[in-house]
Amino acid sequence: MNDTEVTIFANQENYFLINGISEGHHNWSVECIDADLNVGYSSVYDWTRDLTEPSVILDLPSNNSGIDFNSGSVTFRWKAVDSLDIFPRCDLIVDGNVEENGKLVTNDTFTTEVVSGLSFGEHYWNVSCWDRSGNIGYSETRMFNFSYSDFFVNDSMVILNNSFPNEGEAILVNVTVKNIGYADGSNVLVQFYSGNPSGGGTQFGNNQSVSIGWNDSLFVSEVYSPEIGMNEIYVIVDQYDDITEFDESNNLGNKNISVGAWQFFYGDMNSESNFALAGNQDIVIWNITSFDEGSIFVADSESVVSWSNLIALSKNLIDGDVSGDLGDLDNLLSMTGIIDSVSNLYVGDEDVFSVFGKFVDEVPVTNSTNNTNFITGILWDGSDDSGNGEFDIVDKEDLIFVTKLNENSVGAYGIYDYEVRVPATLRSYAGSGGAEVVFYVEVF
Repeated sequence: MNDTEVTIFANQENYFLINGISEGHHNWSVECIDADLNVGYSSVYDWTRDLTEPSVILDLPSNNSGIDFNSGSVTFRWKAVDSLDIFPRCDLIVDGNVEENGKLVTNDTFTTEVVSGLSFGEHYWNVSCWDRSGNIGYSETRMFNFSYSDFFVNDSMVILNNSFPNEGEAILVNVTVKNIGYADGSNVLVQFYSGNPSGGGTQFGNNQSVSIGWNDSLFVSEVYSPEIGMNEIYVIVDQYDDITEFDESNNLGNKNISVGAWQFFYGDMNSESNFALAGNQDIVIWNITSFDEGSIFVADSESVVSWSNLIALSKNLIDGDVSGDLGDLDNLLSMTGIIDSVSNLYVGDEDVFSVFGKFVDEVPVTNSTNNTNFITGILWDGSDDSGNGEFDIVDKEDLIFVTKLNENSVGAYGIYDYEVRVPATLRSYAGSGGAEVVFYVEVF
């Protein structure tokens, strides 16, 4: 019992004024007694005293976010939290305009409203919600950009984990893709190419679909196996312009690496020393205890060499000069146009080699590596000629690369007796049955 009143007017409205009732759910009723002590009871009514406004929590768009103008609409998401009202009402306000008026929402549950027709650029939004008692709650005000993305890649953003790979050695191509526009980008296509994609390049790896927030960046990677010669690696973003951007011309990055066309071999000729592949482990042990002079010969394992018929490249069977042999050799070894092609390395130097008791002069030579202590020459097998008397692409006569022994001399990898450069593709020159080269030594 909260109060008693003795001055009552029958058949009229009477009032109790009660102070200090707490906020929350309550019920009330009245008991009346007349002069003859007859007692009457009213019904019990439930009611709520609500003094607190709803809390309004915004979700999407987040503050200072970017929304892609290509989408055509913006999704707003918020909730009202009220301890005493199940169904508050809310106004969604964008740039001071009420986009949704008096929307009935469920307490403490996110609600979504999609608004179309907003203009390009910055916008501000907030939400106000009220309960049945008229208590009004206001959210924070947020800003978002309704704008375009701008995906950015350039050459400096393409990074390789190995800048000097060997032929076929897998390398990791990493690229940083930035979004320098004012809108988040989703389902952004990133692709990797060997060669310029606009000039017939070949894609490697998979199509990658990524999402990039505005003023953000991310890393994308693919594995690439380089070939001999110059390898042009390209990364392109949104190649087919599926997403409208501020700038469509800054979506391409490039990195070039050159893979050498030669393998380098070196070693000693005594029985305690090994025949080594530069940068790799030993592969052959020579069992030669002493020598004065000699040569190392290298040919495709499928070549049948007639040692008495070896001729200097760029010479014909009658010892006449022939032009074009170096270019033909590049063609046959798939080295045309690369930096370290035969034509680019063999530029006029010549030497004399002794081959099985016969002197072969005017053999084109180049340094085996980085100095003149070891040189490598090129010979061809005249017994394979079919009639024109010279080396050519049609006959594809056997090739032999040769170096002179030079005991205890300084080379690129230390002090040893020989050093020779061999084209990597010599392994498959003479046939399709294997991919190996064979080494011969002549000492005297």
